[in-house]
Amino acid sequence: MKLRSYFESTGACHLLPGRELEVIAFNKVVADFIAKINGVRLYERIGADEILTDSSWDRFIAGCRQALAGQSIDYEREEDYDGTTIW
Repeated sequence: MKLRSYFESTGACHLLPGRELEVIAFNKVVADFIAKINGVRLYERIGADEILTDSSWDRFIAGCRQALAGQSIDYEREEDYDGTTIW
């Protein structure tokens, strides 16, 4: 409940992947974003390979490997969303 409260209290996109790259938790902001950009409805346990486009897959995998190895990562990308460029 604490994680869900934190995720929903911010306007930022939050998505928490598991060790098998399945979605464990997410907020409405990222669900709306992914639905608009990639045309995919998020739900718990969906695989990251079902959400991401080919161009972002390699970078996502590399970031997950770093995080699972205990290293800090920063994952940002530029997208057009509702006629506005966002990061």
